[in-house]
Amino acid sequence: MNKKTYKTLEFNKVLEKLSTYTQNDSVRERIAALEPSCDSNLVRAMLKETTEAAGILLRRGPSPGFKITDVTSAISRVERGGVMTMGELSKLSAGLNTCRRLKAYIEDDKISEDTSVWGISSTITNLKNVENEINEKII
Repeated sequence: MNKKTYKTLEFNKVLEKLSTYTQNDSVRERIAALEPSCDSNLVRAMLKETTEAAGILLRRGPSPGFKITDVTSAISRVERGGVMTMGELSKLSAGLNTCRRLKAYIEDDKISEDTSVWGISSTITNLKNVENEINEKII
């Protein structure tokens, strides 16, 4: 699509509104980079995911407050033999907690078992044991 179409559709306002629903800077950046698609199959798949997610929200109510802080650089440092600070470990533990709670939130909605959202949640691994170990060590 051309710039005039974006402006006519006020697409920037849609993205601005969408970005108010996240507390995560990297997600905000991804939202800012979104572009409409002309691929009808992709649009149908994305609309299906959105409808499924909206259904979960309507049945289960608002999702618990989720905030994930980017710890990618800390993990990269660990992979190279470095260590994480207590603050980074705390952020990692909070992120693991968020992932675990999000997975439970989606999977507790039994109606969504055969949906693409359920499939996405199945890619989230529950690492409660790692979360507990981090908390035991830093608290």
